[in-house]
Amino acid sequence: MKNIKIDGDPDLCRDSDSNAVINTNNAAYENYIKAKKNRESSKNEIQNLKDEIVEIKSLLNILINKS
Repeated sequence: MKNIKIDGDPDLCRDSDSNAVINTNNAAYENYIKAKKNRESSKNEIQNLKDEIVEIKSLLNILINKS
């Protein structure tokens, strides 16, 4: 297996056996993973808030109907 540098980007190389492009910049990869986890966490928080609003609305409807 030999890695061949890709012109125009010092962080990328190509595996000569599989022809796959490999990112050799570990810091950039770690930053990508952290950003992805943050996006997923934000989506989960938004969904939780939506669920809580639905619950609050249903409780308010129950209170209104008891009056």
